[in-house]
Amino acid sequence: MNAATRGVILAVAAVVLGVIVLGQGFDDPTVSVDAAAPVETATPEPTATPEGSGEAIPTPDGSGETTDPAEGGETTDPGEGGETTDPGDGTDGGDTTPPVLHDPSEVRVLVVNGTTTSGAAGTVNNELIALGYNGLSPTNTNPIGAAEATKVYYADGFELDARQLAQSLNAPATSVEPLPEDVPVDDLQEAHVVIILGPDLVSG
Repeated sequence: MNAATRGVILAVAAVVLGVIVLGQGFDDPTVSVDAAAPVETATPEPTATPEGSGEAIPTPDGSGETTDPAEGGETTDPGEGGETTDPGDGTDGGDTTPPVLHDPSEVRVLVVNGTTTSGAAGTVNNELIALGYNGLSPTNTNPIGAAEATKVYYADGFELDARQLAQSLNAPATSVEPLPEDVPVDDLQEAHVVIILGPDLVSG
């Protein structure tokens, strides 16, 4: 085989090979897609709207509907639904009765002998009755002689009466105090003023 013949054969082979390669390049291969695989889609982030602006906010579900933050309910007045209280009126803060000076006949006075001197309470009680006071039955402290100094105790609303009685007895102003719960007396007889005589006013 001479050189010319070999050249023709090679040329023919090259043409055939080229036709095969070109034919494979124009084939339309089929791309398979798994129908079960989820398709990811980008979810738009909600747009922040300043509170109270009333602008519509697009919903992130893509439905196209908008939500008005100003809609959906009535406003509630925090002042409704109850009565207001005036903290400055000062009339409902307690049960204290403003002190007034009563007529002596309206003041129930209990004189208590807090000393060991017999008859001291009866003597003072008679003097107060002479002044117009409603003197109760005099009594002694329990135990007898329990008072260290004279005390003039008053119930709510009878402070001025107690101070006037202390002045009448020449008792010091510091002896006037509100009626405590632990008065050493068995029966207070619903007295408005309780006078416990001490050794400072009763001579032995």
